[in-house]
Amino acid sequence: MTQSADIFHLELLSLRAVVNSIGAYIFTKDTQGRYTYANELACELFGRPLHEVVGSDDREFFELEASNDLQKNDRQVMDYGQTIDREERNIIKATGEVRYYHTVKTPVRDADGIIVGMCGISTDITERKKLEAQLERQAHIDYLTNLNNRGYFIELAEDELNRAIRYTHPMSLLMLDVDHFKRVNDTYGHKQGDKVLMELARVCVDTLRDTDIAGRLGGEEFAFLLPETDREEALEVAERLREVLAATAVGTDNGEEALHFTVSIGISTFGPELDTVDILLNSADKALYRAKKAGRNRVCAD
Repeated sequence: MTQSADIFHLELLSLRAVVNSIGAYIFTKDTQGRYTYANELACELFGRPLHEVVGSDDREFFELEASNDLQKNDRQVMDYGQTIDREERNIIKATGEVRYYHTVKTPVRDADGIIVGMCGISTDITERKKLEAQLERQAHIDYLTNLNNRGYFIELAEDELNRAIRYTHPMSLLMLDVDHFKRVNDTYGHKQGDKVLMELARVCVDTLRDTDIAGRLGGEEFAFLLPETDREEALEVAERLREVLAATAVGTDNGEEALHFTVSIGISTFGPELDTVDILLNSADKALYRAKKAGRNRVCAD
């Protein structure tokens, strides 16, 4: 009997060593959602020794929203006998930090097959999620101006146009180009030209509505989609934008007088013959060309 107990004790110590050496959070809970075990890494996350973790539930370690979500997942495991494999978003109560985990939870049954709790294993995927978000941002956002890049702007514009078509709502598009931008680069250098584009983007975002969609099409050319905006309203918005930008001063690195610039803007408005993003862009581009040909620093509509 003593030998069997020694073997059992050795096996228990070996199992505990394995569980604590795995770079994952391993835990068990009873049917009330109270922890009955947590490995060393999980205890470190909770900031409590094991004897304080046992008998506690998620509300003591995570913010209410996160703990409620965890309890819903636990109930799915224990009420329906299902093994779940999913991402969980947790907000650590002690620090307010948001962490993401890939978690597998499975029911624990007694000798009669009755569910008496659950066990889970979670791996921290927060850094991976951050990298994914960064890569997604790089795929969608113009690095210089922080506006949507051309591809993502067109994607968003397609979605907005579909809504306008479905509900027969007005929608307009502005295409904006910096006047004599090459002269800015040639006179002040490309670094100063970049500052002009960054300031232009900032002013436009501050001037337009939160619901408007801004994008850099390339170079010094920008586009702005205005939902719920007819032709006359778009003209007012474009004129206001032109005036605000003309009054914008961009500081120079050499300490000389601040640089001012003007823009030309072309407008197209969704209608029976202007019912695709490509057609709207082409129409706004033609209106922009007319604005430049007429002397620049002005607005023209299709």
